[in-house]
Amino acid sequence: MLRTIVLLVLASLASGQVTIENYEGPTTLRYPLALIRGTATNGDAVTIRNESNACADGTVTTPIRMGHYVGFVALKPGTNHITLVAGGHTARLDLTYEPLMRSKIVNVIYVTAADGETRYPTPDKDDPQNYADRLDLAARLLQTFTAERLNDLGLGRRTFRLDLDEHGHVRVHTIRWNRTRQDLKAMAAPDLWAQLKVIVEEKFDPATHKNIVVIGFTSYDTGAMEVEGHAALGGGSLALFSNIGLFSWPATIQDIHLAFTDDRPVSNTVVPDDSAGRRRRWAQCATTMGAVLHELGHT
Repeated sequence: MLRTIVLLVLASLASGQVTIENYEGPTTLRYPLALIRGTATNGDAVTIRNESNACADGTVTTPIRMGHYVGFVALKPGTNHITLVAGGHTARLDLTYEPLMRSKIVNVIYVTAADGETRYPTPDKDDPQNYADRLDLAARLLQTFTAERLNDLGLGRRTFRLDLDEHGHVRVHTIRWNRTRQDLKAMAAPDLWAQLKVIVEEKFDPATHKNIVVIGFTSYDTGAMEVEGHAALGGGSLALFSNIGLFSWPATIQDIHLAFTDDRPVSNTVVPDDSAGRRRRWAQCATTMGAVLHELGHT
């Protein structure tokens, strides 16, 4: 009887634990956005708190789904003391962030026409048009994804280096092209890529830089349902894609899980549908962000 009671108590305690599955203890990362995944069977959400980061992105809450969670938290250079809390249970993890210093730098660039207009296509009337925030977070997500996926394949957390500011955010460079919007929208994708490559390489030495360039003058003809000023090409020093998915991308770490679970429809009578036929915002987000990484891979 006593043995049965002890086993039941142990089972109850185990069922309430918060576990971390993708780290086996203190770990050194070379990028500033940490992905943490694991199990938690008590509560609806896990709060991930970086005790070493007092900024807003140092504490995030991510939902628990079928006993599992995936969350992100921003790191500061040096050792970061991470606490995870769910349903009254706690787990702890130390992650040391050592920024990459020796590999080529990947820049993130937003290119506008001569009018300097930065607006991207969106179905939302109250869209804040915060392209820089969305590009910053997307680049860090792709950097982290690359590291985690290669680690899953047994290759270690290898990834590319981003141009980061003192806060660990990506510097988003905005370049105004001295050509009209109409001229640029009429250009074929290979011509856009070739001419932008020249412009960008005048600013960033291709011997030391790779460049993600997002077209900021793309527009959508809702009558003809045609995208104008769009390209998806990568090679040399330049990975080129348009801004047609920006409305679906997250702008803050707290919004990551919302963006990738957003089941609202994408109507091609309002904005271009680049969701691989799935016509949902989460799919638009995943497809277009993944396309950027695909083009970067060609460089």
